[in-house]
Amino acid sequence: MDKKKTIAIMFCVTFLLTFSVAIIALSIAGWMLSNVSDVWEVSIITGEGLRYESIAQFFLFALIFSVMSTLLLGDILFKETLLLWRLVILYVLTALLCVVFALVFRWFPHDMAGAWFSYLGLFTLGFGLGIFGLIVKTMRVDLKYKKLLSDYKTKQSEEE
Repeated sequence: MDKKKTIAIMFCVTFLLTFSVAIIALSIAGWMLSNVSDVWEVSIITGEGLRYESIAQFFLFALIFSVMSTLLLGDILFKETLLLWRLVILYVLTALLCVVFALVFRWFPHDMAGAWFSYLGLFTLGFGLGIFGLIVKTMRVDLKYKKLLSDYKTKQSEEE
């Protein structure tokens, strides 16, 4: 039961963070692109603000991403696979999910190669920074546990 609870919490946190960050990023993009909206149409942003359809699209995106993330990182699928490979699989699936959503919901123009290259570069940079953060966090936790183990061994040898 504890594992199910942990997975449920992981899913909820991933979903809420993904949805919140997406809405905040969309708001910032809308604010920054409000002056250039006459040059090319950004279908998720209007002059009046966020559309309800856009919020629903990001809700669906966050839901699908959270399911993928929970399945891959929650030790449900690929339990024996190295975490780095699971992160690479998650990167590829997330990039494909973004492309599908961008094409289906016309998030930005399909014929602008520069926009697609920018997307790929920024997505890779963001994902790389996320992986780097996970690696640093894992190293810090590893050092903490090694110190605790060392202290425990020292304490045990002193008691004998």
